[in-house]
Amino acid sequence: RPCLTLRGASGIDGLIAAGAGYAHERSAGATVLLGDLAALHDLNSLALAAVCPHPLVIVILNNDGGGIFDLLPARGHGERHERLFRMPHGWRFEHAAAQFGLPYTHCRTAAELHEAYTEACTRPGGSVIELSCPPQQGSDRMAALFRDLERAAPC
Repeated sequence: RPCLTLRGASGIDGLIAAGAGYAHERSAGATVLLGDLAALHDLNSLALAAVCPHPLVIVILNNDGGGIFDLLPARGHGERHERLFRMPHGWRFEHAAAQFGLPYTHCRTAAELHEAYTEACTRPGGSVIELSCPPQQGSDRMAALFRDLERAAPC
């Protein structure tokens, strides 16, 4: 299957819209994997997902804000980092999906994700699958991976 990667003008804008455009022309459809802030920046594009003639699976990794920014040195600046970089919002995407008439599933396990994803791939139009994860978990795992890589192949 083809793989398309995108980076919006600011890194996060227009990702749902681009995925909808891609899926619109491909009978196999498409999957969009994005974070919660990127989804919030492009909620209006769920209207495009609603009219897509092919499967468009939108998987939102919700860590309550910009967890990727925890990899920056600003992480050590407490409240300023939280407010200006992480931007916690406390929202889920169930009502956004409902607003546009899209099926929605909140997954807590890999098995739930597999089942929801498999089902979403069988129907035309958009589907929203949300995965919640602890705020620092992803960035902590990425930082550990970077340290392991550096130890394995110092250059």
